[in-house]
Amino acid sequence: MRTLVLTVLAIGAVLLAVLLRPPAPKTRAESVTGARLVRIPRHAISRIALTLDRQQLTATRTASGWAIDTHPTEPTLTAALDDLATALAQLRAVDQFRPAPQQAFGFDPPRGTIVVSSSRRETHLDLGALTASATTLYARRANDPRVFQIGTYLLAQLTRVIDRRAAAAPRS
Repeated sequence: MRTLVLTVLAIGAVLLAVLLRPPAPKTRAESVTGARLVRIPRHAISRIALTLDRQQLTATRTASGWAIDTHPTEPTLTAALDDLATALAQLRAVDQFRPAPQQAFGFDPPRGTIVVSSSRRETHLDLGALTASATTLYARRANDPRVFQIGTYLLAQLTRVIDRRAAAAPRS
């Protein structure tokens, strides 16, 4: 009888090992759990206004893509703006904290600002200095006492949009 029970348990263990699969590993985006800085879904973003290192740009989503100053954007700039909208909608903080009043993080004046708008909401972000390790930068949201650390990938996305706009600008 004991042999029969052990045989049934062994067969059950083999069946479980064959039928069960380990969970799929999380992607890098899925493993980030920090605070969401822009609470607007990608498809709802209707306007992005940005300033970075004294360069300004305001893009508005149209039925056919994006427009800057009522002029439709060319395909590479449209793709860069779509990628930026995705990055902003998925933007999460790596870390967050409430700073002491005298601490400075490069917000006076900010290195850059981003205003993301939808028909229902508008989010203002100030971008500060890079951290000492240069792997994240400081950011703060309007009317929020916290300072966030966000990945430098966002800077790369902003620079890409500004560079594509400069490349598409008519030369005189």
